[in-house]
This record gives sequence, structure tokens and C-alpha cells, in this order.
Amino acid sequence: MSNLYTLRESEFYAWQVARLGSSERMDDVLAGLLWAIARLADDFPLVPDTEKLRVAESTRFLHDDGTPLRLRIWFVVASENEVDLLAIEAEPS
Repeated sequence: MSNLYTLRESEFYAWQVARLGSSERMDDVLAGLLWAIARLADDFPLVPDTEKLRVAESTRFLHDDGTPLRLRIWFVVASENEVDLLAIEAEPS
């Protein structure tokens, strides 16, 4: 059974989020991913050849400019109630 995790942002993650910019759709997709990580962090797949690194990936969505994007967040489950958010990217898809 999953716990409710506290999400801790690394400086690099916060910097990357700031670079993504803000739009209603991007904010909604990001909020949905963070909600899922906070509740189901241990259910996300491990990155191959790592022991702790996990990745959460959004479905494809259209950015305000019409570009199809997909968000990915890399994180580790640091303890039974904390997740460290390490990096995020918006990749054209």
C-alpha cells in the first residue's frame, strides 16, 4: 500500500520548472504528475540500471503554442514518507 509522500524539490528541479514557464495546460499536467507521485511514488518504474531512480511521465498534451509535449519527472523515494524531485523535462512528442 502506498503512503502519502512529502515532495522535496532539488535546486536543479526548481530551476528547470522555472525554465518551463507557466501556462494553464502545463500547470494542470504538472499538478497531476505531482499528485500521482505524492500518492503512488513507489509504483512508478525504476530507471533501468539504477537502484532508486524513478521516472513519472505524463501523457502527450498540447502546449499553448500547439506543440505536442510530454513531461517527465525523475525522483527518488528518500524515505517511507519523502520523495526527492531531482529533474524535470518537457520533451516534444
